[in-house]
Amino acid sequence: MIPCARERRRERLSALAAISPKWPNIDLFQALAVFQALAVPARRLKPMRTVTLVAVLAPLWLALIAAAPEPARPIDLQKYAGRWYEVARLHNKIEEECVDAQVTYTPAEDGGFKVVDACLHAKGPPKLYHPMMKVLDPGTNAKFRLTFFAFISKDYWVLDYAPDNSWVVLGEPTGKYLWLFSRTPDLQAHKAALVARARSLGYDTSKLIYDKGA
Repeated sequence: MIPCARERRRERLSALAAISPKWPNIDLFQALAVFQALAVPARRLKPMRTVTLVAVLAPLWLALIAAAPEPARPIDLQKYAGRWYEVARLHNKIEEECVDAQVTYTPAEDGGFKVVDACLHAKGPPKLYHPMMKVLDPGTNAKFRLTFFAFISKDYWVLDYAPDNSWVVLGEPTGKYLWLFSRTPDLQAHKAALVARARSLGYDTSKLIYDKGA
């Protein structure tokens, strides 16, 4: 008997949920590819075999992990709050069509932060994301986790920032992705400083994708 679509979906989510505590930094930008890899087998395989398939795929994620520089210093979250304008980034799936990206951190009543990621397209309406933010290193505050969909999360590290908080270099543990942000919408204002700092941290700045205006 062929399971219905709802049962197949439940099997896939259960399988991923089973390993999510062991793999807290699942690559958000490759999660869709994982779901696609599971979609066909899940139609035919029993739940236990689906879990086995996920267990086989999981080490492939680890193979992609590279060393990333540790954050340079603690940050003041109250000063970090507010709107940041993306100057440049390394390629990632979510922002493939973005020509202008912004992120806003707003202090919440519970002591956390409300986050709004905005991806503006050359054509069509902007894409907005509202992830939940959790600080991973209280006291230092340079590492935090954004949860976008259910158990799909991404860890971000504030690698460095200007003494006057005019720019920030944002990375993540794998070292594959990078974002350069400015506090001002004038993306040229701190472009040179951002690129120089990213290069000094070991990133290949020749691969940076610049936002419109930078």
